[in-house]
Amino acid sequence: MRCAVLAVFALAFASNGAGTALAEIKDYEVLRFLYLKTPCGMAKVTSRDVTAEHARFTAECQNETAFPDDAVVICSDQADDRSCRLEKQYRDFKHLELLRPKAK
Repeated sequence: MRCAVLAVFALAFASNGAGTALAEIKDYEVLRFLYLKTPCGMAKVTSRDVTAEHARFTAECQNETAFPDDAVVICSDQADDRSCRLEKQYRDFKHLELLRPKAK
């Protein structure tokens, strides 16, 4: 009797959707990507659009010079945050370096 009860619990646990769990990209993973791999600085995720083929995040950046229209991150694989890329590259104003005095 005890084995039958354990078998029923095991079967119920196994069919509880353990195989249907979907991984998704979390907001903190997008923020970590923006902070470590772009000049965005501290950011705040303002919108999220998840479809079957990709996830699209919009974030307000601290560095508005590089991202005047907010940063848009697209993740093609929703189970892996390493698939995240910027939709548009950040703006880099290299000519501003010319205004700095040269060190002697």
